[in-house]
Amino acid sequence: MDELKDDASHLFSSMIGATYGKVAIVDLRDITSQEGKDVERDMYRNLIRLCDPNHTKHLTINQLTRLLYIIRYSDFTNVLTVLFYALDLDLNGYLAMDQVLNCLSQLKFVVNNEEQDLISAIVVNPSQVKVTEFLAIIQELRNF
Repeated sequence: MDELKDDASHLFSSMIGATYGKVAIVDLRDITSQEGKDVERDMYRNLIRLCDPNHTKHLTINQLTRLLYIIRYSDFTNVLTVLFYALDLDLNGYLAMDQVLNCLSQLKFVVNNEEQDLISAIVVNPSQVKVTEFLAIIQELRNF
C-alpha cells in the first residue's frame, strides 16, 4: 500500500506539472501503458467516471491513488475484476460480505438461503472476500 501511495504521489506531482491536475484520456493511456495494461477507449471513460464522479476533470491525490490501484490490480479482460477493485475503497484487496451482497443485488442476482449457502461454501472469511472468491461467487450464481 505504501508503494502504491508513493507511486500515486509521484504521478500526481508529474500530472500537476504537465496538465495542471486535469485528467484526460491521454493521461490515463500513459498511466495504463506504464503499468503494462492494454485498455480500450470505453474503459478509459469508465475509469474517469469511477474516480471523478462529479466530472471535475481534476483528481485529488486520493482519487489518483484509487485510480492507480484499479489500473494496477484489475484484469481489463474481465470487467468484474475492475468492479471488484473499484468497490474496494480501502484499497486492501478485500471486500466485506455486505459490499459483495450489495453488488450482487445491483447486478440483479437474488440471494436467498440456497444462494447464501453457496456463497458461504466459497468464501473463507466473510469480512475479507478476495477477488478470486468474488469471481467464483458470480460464476456459481450464473450457473445456479
